[in-house]
Amino acid sequence: MRRLAADYLEAEKLEELVDELSRDGYRVEREARLGNQKFDLVAQRDGELRVFEVKARSRLAESVGQLARLRTAALEARVAGFHLVVVNPPREIDVTIEGLDRELTRHLRDQLPATLDRMSSATQIDRVKRVEVDAVDVGAPAFTYADGPLSTCCSAGVANWDMMASQRTTAFR
Repeated sequence: MRRLAADYLEAEKLEELVDELSRDGYRVEREARLGNQKFDLVAQRDGELRVFEVKARSRLAESVGQLARLRTAALEARVAGFHLVVVNPPREIDVTIEGLDRELTRHLRDQLPATLDRMSSATQIDRVKRVEVDAVDVGAPAFTYADGPLSTCCSAGVANWDMMASQRTTAFR
């Protein structure tokens, strides 16, 4: 079972890399030979050659010899870059910041973002609820707002919330 999970992670990352490199104008070949070694991906653009090997973290220890041979082959071929891409299984992260909803409500009441203020002449913040934190950056407390009316980037991270506007009790997301 563990082997299947590693195969899946590597295959998904390879697909992602092929898409990304193709969008960046590279011609991409899978399982391509360079010298006597086979690389997961070889990407070429404007005479520049890059090689990629994707490994699940769980396979790194067993792949040391192979990776050394690939690196040597890449150096001998004078490629612009040998890229070892290590993939890990996703894991769920649970972040709770006590009182964040209250602080966001207070902050928005004190400093209503212009985007929300333009929605009506009497926009008021009733409450912030169901805060979802995507990232946390521990630093000086400050709030800066993104282009979207209900998305904020702050020192506590990026928060999306449901808000009740008191004018018509309309829920925004």
